Amino acid sequence: MSYATIALPVPVRQTFTYRVPPELEREAVPGAPVLVPFRGRDTRGVLIERMPTTALESVRDLREVLGPPVLDRHLLELARWVSEYYLAPPGEVVSAMLPGGHRGFAGSRARREAIEDPTVGLAIPERVTLTAPQQAAVRAITDAVSRGGYQSFLLHGVTGSGKTEVYLHAIADALARDDNAQVLMLVPEINLTPQLEARIAARFPGVPMAALHSGLAEQPRALNWLAAHRGEARIVLGTRLAMLASLPNLALILVDEEHDTSYKQQEGLRYSARDLALWRAKQRNIPVVLGSATPSLETWWRAEQTPTTRLTLSRRAQAEAVDDPAGDRRAEAVDHEGQAVDQGERAARAAELALERGQKDAERFGDRAAGDADGEAQRHQQPGQDAIHRGHPWPRSTERASRLAGRQACTPRMWAAVSA
Repeated sequence: MSYATIALPVPVRQTFTYRVPPELEREAVPGAPVLVPFRGRDTRGVLIERMPTTALESVRDLREVLGPPVLDRHLLELARWVSEYYLAPPGEVVSAMLPGGHRGFAGSRARREAIEDPTVGLAIPERVTLTAPQQAAVRAITDAVSRGGYQSFLLHGVTGSGKTEVYLHAIADALARDDNAQVLMLVPEINLTPQLEARIAARFPGVPMAALHSGLAEQPRALNWLAAHRGEARIVLGTRLAMLASLPNLALILVDEEHDTSYKQQEGLRYSARDLALWRAKQRNIPVVLGSATPSLETWWRAEQTPTTRLTLSRRAQAEAVDDPAGDRRAEAVDHEGQAVDQGERAARAAELALERGQKDAERFGDRAAGDADGEAQRHQQPGQDAIHRGHPWPRSTERASRLAGRQACTPRMWAAVSA
């Protein structure tokens, strides 16, 4: 007789112990989805560990094993660390690691109908001429992949310096060294995923790739998760939730725009995907690259105080790239798309159009108010008297209407265009 601890999707910071019936001894392994009785009904959970004995006197039997393991030992260790570090319920951590949670994934149509995809050979990537700093950065990362072992890098490059090109060369090297290797690349927001996905697909035609983010429907997301879990997806691109995905052959982690606060989950299970990237890379003994034009304070401090290697790209890779002192995501999209956009010219044109539109609205509003006030004055005017001499308030009403029109012209959209 043996026992098992089960993580259930309930907001309680503990796991639950069940007895493993003899007929389920072989199937009940760590990481397997299971069905157990809980509070008067059957509940899906994930088996965390097996143990020979328990100090509990009354223990109920595990009801059913629903399938093969969905979490390997690395993800179970990650789940345990996240639960302890962020003081999160173990069941909620495990749910976040599965597409659709315990119930959604265990009973999903995508999981039942999943089939093996044909293996596709690795294509030779397009050759792009790199600058000397880019070559040095690529060499440092590829040497770390070749040596093996944990190594963290801060890729500090100004906007337009070609950080994405460094990522692509590092991906190509990691995949070429091992036919089973997987690379995980994180971006801060969903709207950055399609353009980067298109660029990676064009660069590595035929290489299986999976996208993981909350914008995907349940079935495509489950299928992509399964492709990563089975090792079929060689490149996994996604937002912060991809950091919790199952990647059995993970060889390299890339975190673009590491300073972005979007990597912090603010609802439900709270965690920082950037910090998990560092922990997971150390756990798997692989390199991790944090890229940014404006590194976060903690990352900069870490690069100064720890063995983190700083790779600097101080010049633009393209002469037509534009300055962006703030180094924000909008200008950084130039780096993702591989082409420069004159953000200053766009902002100036947008401001000009907004001001012109606001001025026309003010004139139209003022004319309408003046006409209404004039009609009101004529109705109150006595024969032989002038409305202005009688102190009629219509001139002040027109002045007030003009002021209001001026305020309405300064819409939030206009201010956004001016300050962009």
